[in-house]
Formats: sequence, structure tokens, C-alpha cells
Amino acid sequence: MRILHLPVNRKKAEGGKPDYSVYRFSREELFVLFAEAAAAGFLVVWLVYDSVFGLPAGIAAGMLIIRMKRKDLLRRQKQTVLFHFRDFIFSLNAAFKSGYSLENALAASAKDLESLYGGEDLTVREVRDIAAKVRYRLPAPELFADWADRSGTEDIRQFAEMIAISSKTGGRITKILSDSWKTICERIDTKKETDSMLASKIYEQKLISIMPAFIIIYLRISFAGLISVLYRNLPGVIIMSICLFVYGLAVVWSRKIVEIEL
Repeated sequence: MRILHLPVNRKKAEGGKPDYSVYRFSREELFVLFAEAAAAGFLVVWLVYDSVFGLPAGIAAGMLIIRMKRKDLLRRQKQTVLFHFRDFIFSLNAAFKSGYSLENALAASAKDLESLYGGEDLTVREVRDIAAKVRYRLPAPELFADWADRSGTEDIRQFAEMIAISSKTGGRITKILSDSWKTICERIDTKKETDSMLASKIYEQKLISIMPAFIIIYLRISFAGLISVLYRNLPGVIIMSICLFVYGLAVVWSRKIVEIEL
């Protein structure tokens, strides 16, 4: 079983709960991110305009890099929550089969997850919080529904609905847990297979995205006189601005093609 670790999202929603729509970068991530954004901004100013007047476009390029990186990390965070929720379902089912009550089963599952992912993991903190509230007789389906709403994870929402139906009709909780675990496993396996098939396409997309910059660098070094007519004059600025805009759209569009949500 592969264990994924991501920096903890310490942004709090109402009531002190994690807000999954916001990703808080660690210091190391911020350093790398701003270095990448600064490099992108510098390349835009130098290669596209060769003038400080291209600084606004460079800033926009840096902001785009930050936005794309944040989106990638949020997607990874959502994927990690689903992976860890799958392990939670498995552990909870095992606890119920051992004869534990809901309160004790949740506490046991929280300990199992903590041994795997550490006490600061998002899923561990959520399960601990739910276990504590169930101990005070708060309804478990509503607690899971609240988790689903904040995380945006449909599998948690469906699980909460099944738990609610089971509590009203007296359904078998172990059957619900087993079905949920199988469904999540199938989705994860499908996503892994899709990622494997798209791996080469994603690599090609990244390679093609940086090729224009290398082409312009080559032209500026080898044929400086030929490309100099595009700089420091209004027609050249307009042409290069249009090219930069089309290139930016192409990068965003190509990323959307290879992005598949879990």
C-alpha cells in the first residue's frame, strides 16, 4: 500500500475545521514556487519584450504559474483524502466485525490511520474529531456529511447517505462498509490505469510547453539580428504579445486535456 504525504492544510473553516478549498504552502514549497514564478516572469520579460515594459506580462506569467501549481496541489490533496478514506473504511469495517461499537470503532480506526500517516494527517484529524463528537451522541451521518461538504469528496457524501439510511432502517453496517470500500478501490484502480496510459502524453505536453522558450533563446543567440526586429517597436510588441497570449491559452488548454479528476 502506497502512502501519500502532503503538507497539512492549516487553513481553518468555520468551527476550526480544515478548509479543503484552500491550500497553504510550506516554506519549502513557497521558495520553490516563487523561484519558478520568478524564472517564468524573467523569461517573459527577456524573451518576449526584452524590456522592463514587459514587466506586467512577466508578473501575469508568474501568477499563472502559482495558480496552476496551487490547483495541482489541491487535486493531489483531494486524491490523498480519498486514498486515506479508503483505508479508514477498511479499518472501520474490521473494528465492527470485531464487535466494537460505533464510538470505539471510530477511535480504533483513528489510531490505525495515525500509525500509518501521522497525527497531523487531514483524514486522521477528521476521524478523531468525528469519534469525539459521536462520544457526545452527535449523529454520525451528519458529521460525515459535513466532512464531505468541506472536502468535496463524493465518496464520503455517498457513505454518509448510506450510514443515514442504515441507521433508520437497521441495515447491516458491515455490508455498507464493504461495498463502499470496493467502490473506492475500483475508482482508484481506474485512475491509476488512466494515469499509466496518459503518462507519456503528460510528458509530451510538458516538453512541448517549454519548447517555444528554447526556440526563442536559440534564435536570440544564433540569429540575433534576424529576431531583433520584433523588439523595441510597436509592431513587434503587438506580434509578440499575441504570440504570448496564444501560447498561454495553449498551455492551459493542453493541461485540461490531460487532467482527469478522480
